[in-house]
Amino acid sequence: MATVTVPLHCAARGSTDVLIGGITQAPAKSLPATRAQQAEQLALPTPVEREAARAAESQRPLPVLASGLIIDGEGFIITCAAIASDPKNAKKRVKTVSVWLPDGKRAEADVIGASAYHDLCLLRLKGARPASGVTLSAPPALTPGAALAVLGRSQAPGGLTLNAGVLSARDRYRDTCWQTSALINWGNLGGPCIDRSGRVVGIAVHLGAQTPWRNNCGVGFVLRSDVAATVVAELKAGRKPKAPTRIYLGVQFDAGALDIAGARIVRVAKDSPAAQAGLKAGDIITAWGGTPITSTLAAAKALDEATPDQPVALAIQRAGKPLTITVTPVEHE
Repeated sequence: MATVTVPLHCAARGSTDVLIGGITQAPAKSLPATRAQQAEQLALPTPVEREAARAAESQRPLPVLASGLIIDGEGFIITCAAIASDPKNAKKRVKTVSVWLPDGKRAEADVIGASAYHDLCLLRLKGARPASGVTLSAPPALTPGAALAVLGRSQAPGGLTLNAGVLSARDRYRDTCWQTSALINWGNLGGPCIDRSGRVVGIAVHLGAQTPWRNNCGVGFVLRSDVAATVVAELKAGRKPKAPTRIYLGVQFDAGALDIAGARIVRVAKDSPAAQAGLKAGDIITAWGGTPITSTLAAAKALDEATPDQPVALAIQRAGKPLTITVTPVEHE
């Protein structure tokens, strides 16, 4: 199946910079006239200057160039949510963006909606529509180490870039994303992630201005294609996609407790469901709703899969004595 990647451009008006292929370039400056001036410009920055440059870079507005994916013949395109934000005011939403199609032609597209949690935006082309697109479906059951690649634009208009890597981890962002070592940057953000067979398995997302992977350190995130399909359906229907439910009990487990069979509680939050049920620091959870708990990870997984407002019986050990305590986890606000 052919993958159709779309360069997207949502440029702020009034800019004096020259935009060439998605790269903002300042007008050329005159060359220094003397060797002394040349040496001065080539001098390495001081630590203070480097720190000031890093601080300025961290405050730089999010770019408004990204990649996207045509998902059907009706002109719908998905990309990252940042494309729907005004570059000078992140809280302000834009209504229309410019799109460079694979044939190099430029078109306008309406912003249908966006989900900040999933970092996904849905666009629809105005006027002429593409003949086809890439259907989003459930990805194959890949395991860590599987080869992946992220496609993106190189220029607007222009060819494709391909950054290869592997599936580093599953179940990120509350089981909506995969983690990959394929480098994700401002150019391929919003573009498709493919497996070695060329199937689209996700969309490159979650590249924030304050996050360490901004600098291509090999920690990238891909929204799974089946999750993206669900978000798209909600946005098409005019509904706000719901973020995964977060369950709250109000306990902190001892992550380093390797000497026990169970999950040791080291802290119970005041007025939490755990405190109201009578759990205490030092209690060791050995079963959750009849399912044995052999580690802190098992307890965290049981809590994550719990149904809010539904009581569940916990088997615990307190000072060497077995007890059963019923708790009622709630949805985290």
